Amino acid sequence: KKYHAGEFEIHKGSGYIALINGLTYNSGYTTANITVPEGSTLAQIADIAAKTGYVGKDEFMAALGEDYDYEFLSSIKRENKLEGYLFPDTYNISNTMSARDIINLMLKRFGEVYKDEYSERARSLGYSDDEIVTLASVIEAEAASDNDRPLVSGVFHNRLKSKTYPYLESCATVQYILGERKAI
Repeated sequence: KKYHAGEFEIHKGSGYIALINGLTYNSGYTTANITVPEGSTLAQIADIAAKTGYVGKDEFMAALGEDYDYEFLSSIKRENKLEGYLFPDTYNISNTMSARDIINLMLKRFGEVYKDEYSERARSLGYSDDEIVTLASVIEAEAASDNDRPLVSGVFHNRLKSKTYPYLESCATVQYILGERKAI
């Protein structure tokens, strides 16, 4: 007889049934999907993770201050070093994962998505990777829809190129500093 556990096909008598039962049915092992929307702040991500009941918000916030060994984080000197690097996606997490494990999962995903060509393009424009990630976060916060992103990006790039007034003048940056988001 065949059983299906996710993507795996298990044959009765193969020994895998005992393994699967030990991991799932008898151990209290549970999983949950969390979805981190684009533009989420670290505090919002902590809230999302805490809603599973697997980690507490305080535990998650404390883990954000720990060191993580990813090349793309090595040159960041700012406070809230992980802001913008916890990749927005849907993650399957388990009750055996710590806040650090969840953060590592999200950082690993960022590393998979943020390709070398993005770094090369950032350098060709005169920006560091962190400056590009920060600018992308501001664009995300300012854009009301997916269609608005290229327009907002164009406005910001034009402002940054300006010799007379090279400032973003973005409400999103002020709202970030104040810790509150207002509808656009």
